[in-house]
Amino acid sequence: LDTDGDGIVNNLDLDDDTLQFLLQNSRNLCHLIINLYKIKANGVGLKELQHLSALQTLDMRYSTTLKSPPVLSGCPELRILTMLECTALKRPPDLSGCRKLQTLDMRHSTALKSPPDLSCCPELQTLDMSSCEALASPPDPSSCRKLRTLNMLYCTTLT
Repeated sequence: LDTDGDGIVNNLDLDDDTLQFLLQNSRNLCHLIINLYKIKANGVGLKELQHLSALQTLDMRYSTTLKSPPVLSGCPELRILTMLECTALKRPPDLSGCRKLQTLDMRHSTALKSPPDLSCCPELQTLDMSSCEALASPPDPSSCRKLRTLNMLYCTTLT
């Protein structure tokens, strides 16, 4: 998997059991790109994400079967979280352990009903929630002192 030893594993297409095994045995991963669009993602394998303390980038774009958000409480180094088009996701991930998060991309997560709690994300610079059509309320970015870009275009249920 990580044949060159740089801590990067790209483009995994795995079932929950295999994902769980991989994450249990890859504690030093820094960058992870996973697509969970072909399996029934019940979140079992994703629970192991909470043990990836070196993880800096998590890209879960197009994980259209993802119903439960990943547990990120043990990812203090996470800087980039991409959950683009996680169309079955109804609630956002808990970001309380992600104090270094700089970019959160949840565009086109059309079933998402509530925004993420950003109170523990003082380093957040970019938040893109455009086309999150089911959002009942906007996020509160007041704790994000470095926020430069906030995109809420096409969040049609917001008034």
